[in-house]
Amino acid sequence: MASKVTIIEVAKEAGVGTSTVSRVLNAQSVSHEKRQAVLHAIRKLNYRPNLMARNLRTNVSKICGLVIPDICNSFFGQIAGAAGAILEKQGYELIIANTGQKTEKQNDAMQTMVSRQVDGIMLCAIGGKANVANQINKDDCPIVVIDNKLDNMQDLDSVMVDNVKSAYSLTEHLCMIGYRRIAIITGPLEQSSALERLLGYRRALADYNLQLDEEMIREADFTIRGGRDAVSSLLYKKPDAIVAANNHLAIGAITEIRKSGFEVPDDIAVVGFDDTEVGELIDPPLTIMSQPAVEIGETAARLLLHRICNENETIPSQERVLPARLIVRSSCGFYKKLGQIV
Repeated sequence: MASKVTIIEVAKEAGVGTSTVSRVLNAQSVSHEKRQAVLHAIRKLNYRPNLMARNLRTNVSKICGLVIPDICNSFFGQIAGAAGAILEKQGYELIIANTGQKTEKQNDAMQTMVSRQVDGIMLCAIGGKANVANQINKDDCPIVVIDNKLDNMQDLDSVMVDNVKSAYSLTEHLCMIGYRRIAIITGPLEQSSALERLLGYRRALADYNLQLDEEMIREADFTIRGGRDAVSSLLYKKPDAIVAANNHLAIGAITEIRKSGFEVPDDIAVVGFDDTEVGELIDPPLTIMSQPAVEIGETAARLLLHRICNENETIPSQERVLPARLIVRSSCGFYKKLGQIV
C-alpha cells in the first residue's frame, strides 16, 4: 500500500513552507501565486488532508447533521435537499441519519453526530423528551428542532408548521362542501404534530355544529399500512369523509376504501397533509394541506448557521411557525359537487 502524502511533501513540491499550505487548506489569506502553487502540488501529488486532525486544531468541521424519522417519506427528502443547498453555499456539508420512527434511535443519532464533530444538528423530531437535545445544545453543538416539539425544550430553536390552523382549515373545507360524518386518522399522539392536527379537527367540527363521535378518531403510524388498518376499522361507522394526518395515511386510506368496494370521493372523500408528487399522481389526485417543506429546510439551515457563526453571543431561542396551504384536487369531491370538471 502506498504511503500517504504529507503536508511536508506538498510544501516541498510547491516551494513554500508548511504554514502556507495550511493557510490554503483553511481558506486563509495567501498570495495568488503561492495559492496556485499549493493547489497545483495538491493535485499533482493527489494529497488528501486529514480532516479529523484539522477539525481538532480549528474546532470547526464544516459539517452539519440532519436527523429524519423516515427516509422513504419525500417530505423529509425535500427538507434535506433545501437545507443542504443553503449549507453548501456557505461551505458546509450535510450528513443524514434515519431513525425509523424510533425515539431511542433519535437520541443515538444525535450523539453519534456529536462524536463525529458536526458543527450543528437539525432534528426532525418524533417527540420524546428533550434531555439529550438540551444537553448537546448546551455543550456548544446547536440544535434546531423541526416538525415536532420535544418535551421540556430549553433554549432550542425550532421550525414548525401551524398544525392546529392547518387541520382546522382542512376539516372546514369538508364541512363547507357538505360532509357531516367526518373521521380523522391521526399520527401517533405522542407527537405534537398529530395532537395539534387532532385539536384543529375538533375545533372545526365544533364551530360547524357537527357532533363529535370519538369512535371516528383513529390513531395510526404515519404509514400507508397505518392508513389501511385505520380505514378497515372505520368503515362500520359509515364516514362520508376522512381527514388523514399525512400523505402516507391518505394513500393507505384510499387504497383500503377501494379494496372494500367503495369509491373516492363518491362514497368517501379523503384529504391529507404534506404535498408530494405522489399526491398528484394517485387516482383521484389528493386534496392536501401542503406543508412548505422547502421553506422549512431553508429556514432551519439558516437558523443553524446563525447559531454556528455567533456561538459566543447569547441569543434567545427562536420559534418559526410557517403556514400551510390548501390545495384542492379531486379526492374531496369539491369539483363534482359543483358540477365542474378538473
